[in-house]
Amino acid sequence: MELDYLIVYLEILAICFIISLIMLFSANENLGSEWEVKTFKTMLIILQIALIMDAFTHAHYRHAIVLPRFWLGFLYSSYMFIFSGLFSYLWLFFAELRLGIPLKLFRRISIYAAIPVLLMGIFSYLSMKTGWTYLIDENLVYHRGPLWAVQNALPYLYFIITTIHCIIKASREPSPQKRRELYSLASFVISPFLGALLQLFIGSHPFVAPATTIALMFIFSNLQGNMINHDSLTNLNNRRATIEYIENITTRTTDSNPFYLYLLDVDKFKSINDTFGHVEGDFALKTVASGLLEAVDKYHGYVGRFGGDEFLVVIDEKNFAMPEKLTEEINNVLRKNCDDLHLDYTLSVTGGHVKCNNNLIKCQDLIEAADKSLYEHKKANL
Repeated sequence: MELDYLIVYLEILAICFIISLIMLFSANENLGSEWEVKTFKTMLIILQIALIMDAFTHAHYRHAIVLPRFWLGFLYSSYMFIFSGLFSYLWLFFAELRLGIPLKLFRRISIYAAIPVLLMGIFSYLSMKTGWTYLIDENLVYHRGPLWAVQNALPYLYFIITTIHCIIKASREPSPQKRRELYSLASFVISPFLGALLQLFIGSHPFVAPATTIALMFIFSNLQGNMINHDSLTNLNNRRATIEYIENITTRTTDSNPFYLYLLDVDKFKSINDTFGHVEGDFALKTVASGLLEAVDKYHGYVGRFGGDEFLVVIDEKNFAMPEKLTEEINNVLRKNCDDLHLDYTLSVTGGHVKCNNNLIKCQDLIEAADKSLYEHKKANL
């Protein structure tokens, strides 16, 4: 009976391991910024390590293998530190990156946020001698220690902080698509929390690891879904979706219902990358994207990333009285946002635009016309 149960238990862990491997090898740079992808992959690796440790522990308690008391305690301590502590910390790391927190502030927060995890690791490994969080007796039976509840509750503080931050930011976010992503991040905690509750009352069954795997699958699925029509770094419409949008709106344009197409380029972006690094460069592009959305929102405009540091904006003429003033308005927004974020540089864009009232013109011809206008503006600003 015990052997049959162990086989089922190990099969569940093996399924979780295979799913995490698939996500690990499928995750690429299109899912987000470099640090977001690295953090997500590290979370998957930690999950895999936890699954292996869980398998050895339960194999011991189902008498399939015999582990010495020291190694059994080491497994417990490592599981709590690596899976509960480090995993929760990395989730905070990942979620705050997705939220677009300024890099300087993020670095400070990440240092302070690591302190509880380090303390948790110290208490976990010292418990092998002190029994503070757990005790393994001479018969190799596990007992909860006086600080067990504190140790198990601590990781959820990271989830709660992230959830609250996501909900607050979602309530202020004008973009419906971005709001959905933020609420998705906020809901991540639900599955691991329910798994932990079940594990609390039915400790001999695998709930936490499968629940965490499901939560990661949910996030991974949303990230992949965004790849179809959205740029993973800026969360704007990507090049493919933007070109399709321009092609569709062009077929409906007339002399009485024209639109403006803008091609915008970030000024001195290469200098920001070279001076502050690619991570800060990614954050700069996110800041520009956020500024574009803010600036064109009142005109009900469409914003997409064309590639690199170039962006496309489409606005109907009926919503827009002074097309030549858009770049100035965008730069005013960017200047204010850079000041609010206390950045060490100021972001601005140069733009060219073209008016379209011909439903037979090709999208590529429109973009080339906007690009020519952009070149003329850049030349004039030299």
